[in-house]
Amino acid sequence: MLAISRLAEIRKMIERDKSVLVSDLAATFGVTEETIRRDLKKLEREGVLARVYGGAYSTDGVENDVNVVLRENILVTEKQVIAQSCLPFIHDGDSFFLDCSTTSLQLAHLLTSYTVTVVTNSLMIAQALASCANIRLIMIGGKLHKTSMSFVGENASLMLGQYYLDKAFLSCRSLSMSTGVSDSNEAQSAIRRLALSRSNTAFLLADHTKFGATSFAHISELRDFDYLVTDATPDPEWRTYLAQNNVKLVVNS
Repeated sequence: MLAISRLAEIRKMIERDKSVLVSDLAATFGVTEETIRRDLKKLEREGVLARVYGGAYSTDGVENDVNVVLRENILVTEKQVIAQSCLPFIHDGDSFFLDCSTTSLQLAHLLTSYTVTVVTNSLMIAQALASCANIRLIMIGGKLHKTSMSFVGENASLMLGQYYLDKAFLSCRSLSMSTGVSDSNEAQSAIRRLALSRSNTAFLLADHTKFGATSFAHISELRDFDYLVTDATPDPEWRTYLAQNNVKLVVNS
């Protein structure tokens, strides 16, 4: 296949799937991974996609459901800052929900010394905590959503609905004053919405890139959360909005 044809096909894949892996593209087109990386670099210069270690993703559209393998490598430092900021709110004996976000995964890696109950639909978080004898781990089952490596659907909701939790740590794709908290995936939004309703205290974990945008599926209004944990101090308009909606800002930039 000519390079120009390969680039056209990669464009179509990005538009359709929203994210691509270098290894998959190399196998699909029968070329080296270095060739694919050059293709992605060219498409990034044209504004088609954003590159990250292992692949690339689209930054356009409200249904931008990026593969978790790539999300692990996006804004890692910012996610680590947010995860660290959550620790003062976690105490031995707590029970809480961690969603399938890579920010929650960063938080999970910091929990190994705590004696807590963790409920999650994330296969990656379950794997991270499975060997911790002091953590009571509850994995909610259902249909495996392979893009996020998490369980969703009716069975997952039924199981989650059996529990009442002290806290929920939830992320999102977008956060807007006018449209609230939203995500690119309907099934994930449903799980997050249910976890929010079953928790006494709710934390929204959102890095600075998520402010002022809207995604496909509504999760909740911002006022439904008790805390917003982020990596950088938002502008005065946002701080005023949070105060008016009784949402406490936690930031350690």
